[in-house]
Amino acid sequence: MKNYIFCDPDLFSGKNVNNSLGNKLLHIFFVINLANKKNMKPVLPKNNIINQLFEINDKYLFNFDHKYTQQYIYKNIECKYRENSAFSYYNSKNIYEHYLKKILTKFNSKTKNLKLSIEQSRKQYHEARNFFETENINKNFYVKGHFFSYSLMPKKEVLFDYINIKKDMIDNLKKKFPDCENEDTLCIHFRATDYQGHLGEYFNKGIKLPKSYYINALEKINYKNFQKIYCLSDDLYEFREMLKDVKYFDKLHFVDNNSSIEDWLMIFLCKNIIQSNSSFCWTASLFNKVKTIQPSNGYNFYDNSANSSIPYDFIFKNSQTINFSS
Repeated sequence: MKNYIFCDPDLFSGKNVNNSLGNKLLHIFFVINLANKKNMKPVLPKNNIINQLFEINDKYLFNFDHKYTQQYIYKNIECKYRENSAFSYYNSKNIYEHYLKKILTKFNSKTKNLKLSIEQSRKQYHEARNFFETENINKNFYVKGHFFSYSLMPKKEVLFDYINIKKDMIDNLKKKFPDCENEDTLCIHFRATDYQGHLGEYFNKGIKLPKSYYINALEKINYKNFQKIYCLSDDLYEFREMLKDVKYFDKLHFVDNNSSIEDWLMIFLCKNIIQSNSSFCWTASLFNKVKTIQPSNGYNFYDNSANSSIPYDFIFKNSQTINFSS
């Protein structure tokens, strides 16, 4: 009988049930890949935002959002791997420690914080890869972390052996955007609202991508050759203002009537993508892509130094990259 790998109970319970789709998918994709690697059964969440998008066989489902369930897991099942974040205050045991560490980072220079974060991101990657490749475990366990690493993600055929996107979701999206899977359709994603000031203790210019990235990416992918270009964002006004001066602006269609799940699915279905540096866009861009553009160094886009990517293993094998230019 196979042993079980459980998802992180905290990530799929309480106030976390219906938020952070990208980070949840990173975690689930890793758990599935790990289970497949170690010949175990993944235990996946029930009754949350993931289940609105994916069809999951009942034999893999488990309701993490119940206090007795959580108590049972914490009492009887060991956490065999806890990912250490590249950002120190996310490695906290409770909310008080989190805020204390966040205050302490403000006493360091951003240069020092960033240097430490780059080193920790590299260490995080190697530790997770070592656990994935070498650790042999013969009992049930759970893991904690986001696992924002290309090398840790499953192949498409592995992923869809466990979960599948709901057919009605795909059919409904194709009715709205019948050309979304065409070879001459391009999708662009811009993450804005919650990236303003996010991780400001580490990044002088923040992590929100600038206009220059999208202009350079459009040129690199030869956007004039695409018949339709769909622009997706959590702030379409800012995105439209950013791109209003591009030469072929009439090709751009700013999609304002999608849910976040529909945005994710649209990125997934589209064969060509100019990515943002968010886990939301990143997970949706993992498969089906003919052309994909990514920002060099991920969150650390404004730093063109070699080996300074955060996350460390951010870039896809089939991607072209854009470096920062002022």
